[in-house]
Amino acid sequence: VVAVDVIDGIERYRSRVGRLVRSSPLPWEDRIVVGVVDERGGGGVVSLDAAKGKLVWTRKTGAVFSSPALAGLSRTGGVIVIVGSDDGSLYAIDAARGSVVWAEQLGGKVRATPAVVEDVAVAADFAGRVVALRIEDGRKVWTAELGHAVYSSPCVAGGLC
Repeated sequence: VVAVDVIDGIERYRSRVGRLVRSSPLPWEDRIVVGVVDERGGGGVVSLDAAKGKLVWTRKTGAVFSSPALAGLSRTGGVIVIVGSDDGSLYAIDAARGSVVWAEQLGGKVRATPAVVEDVAVAADFAGRVVALRIEDGRKVWTAELGHAVYSSPCVAGGLC
């Protein structure tokens, strides 16, 4: 992960996270959260201090190509990072501590960034499904079978996905 000053273009730090970064970084408070992939097909999610690039936490999952999304938990007031993985799961990870809040197996690889709308996360997988899960506990709300792999991120507008 490389940080460049937006004013003068000077590189401020280069953090080695031990894996390949394949997702767009997600800024949250004073941190950066990013998905990673290792050479053996594994991966995870890494949180770095945005100012210094120091590792805050790491969470092992399958390979992560999707960019993380943020969601708030109404019961606890906490914030979770929601990210898909090549192991076929959608993970909700505590943004502050890096612990897994819930994980739900969807079936196919999840490389698209999930959409977050109110209390639901909508994810798509390579098995051709679009799935809505409750943000609080990961329980499935509904599943739509599309019949083909989904590579792009779901978009929610006008009550439609």
